[in-house]
Amino acid sequence: MYSFFRTWLLRGALALSIALFGGLIYQTPWFQELEYRGLDLWFFLRGPQSAPEDVILVAIDEESYDALQVPMHQPWPRALHAQLLERLARAGAKRVVFD
Repeated sequence: MYSFFRTWLLRGALALSIALFGGLIYQTPWFQELEYRGLDLWFFLRGPQSAPEDVILVAIDEESYDALQVPMHQPWPRALHAQLLERLARAGAKRVVFD
């Protein structure tokens, strides 16, 4: 009985310390670097994934915001989405995924 509580107490302490560490590092520039490295590791371990043939993936990155003069901290205007979807529909797109 004692070992059961001790095990859960240790697990709880570990979870709490990880959460506190994550909260502290979230406020630093290291967080973004760790996030990118974690994603790189995940994609490497996962291996290549092929997209379904009937899906067009539209990646909205910093260059897209700059080229269209949309502030990064705001979502794309609906009119801009409508124009893009209209052009993709004319090109034959059936489903579109925005990233």
